Amino acid sequence: MDRAIALDPTFAKCCILPVVRVPCTLLTGIKAPLYVRLDDDSVSDQWDRVMKGCEADLGASVPHWLDCLERVQTRLERRESVNLRVIGSPKWRELLDAVHERFKGKIGHVDLNGGDAVSRRGLVSAILLACGHHAAVSSEPDDLAELQARIGNSAGAMIELRHFDRVKDPDRHYGDAFFWAINHLVETRKLSLLIESRETLAALVPPALKQSSVVSVTKTVELRGN
Repeated sequence: MDRAIALDPTFAKCCILPVVRVPCTLLTGIKAPLYVRLDDDSVSDQWDRVMKGCEADLGASVPHWLDCLERVQTRLERRESVNLRVIGSPKWRELLDAVHERFKGKIGHVDLNGGDAVSRRGLVSAILLACGHHAAVSSEPDDLAELQARIGNSAGAMIELRHFDRVKDPDRHYGDAFFWAINHLVETRKLSLLIESRETLAALVPPALKQSSVVSVTKTVELRGN
């Protein structure tokens, strides 16, 4: 801190911005005419000053963005499933990046925008690969048996499914059986999901699964843009 203050002792060069992260008495060496209080994450105006000074934008209020991040991480720490529902244009990718940083090496990633996720077997292969299972996957219908065996017999897995709205595309024919297989893994707590989507999860699964466990136990966190 002494080195930082020495760079701009009078805080006139605007290269140092003191930040109060917890309530405290400012040290005698800090005589800044301006400082930012971040001891309460629910107060947005102070965060707005920091973001403006850094020329940064989360596309949402910082307290709301941080609250969503914390809620997602808390659910995953409990091995629960989460649906991150994105509304508007917040920086949702950055939030998911923060989640992956928090669970580095523990959470896999599958993007349904990828060509490998168009077919059911391709999606199953992508999920297993993201979970660390590298062996080739059999053709349908045996692919679901292998999904069950490899994840069901493991200590458990955590996977992020990005752009989940694509499951409703007319060229995607995953079938009810795929969703029931995922439902069983979630129900038996062998699989924790982080699903990113624009629509609600209930609107994306087949009608037969609207009352299933994968829908009822998955907690929705809505990330809303400005």
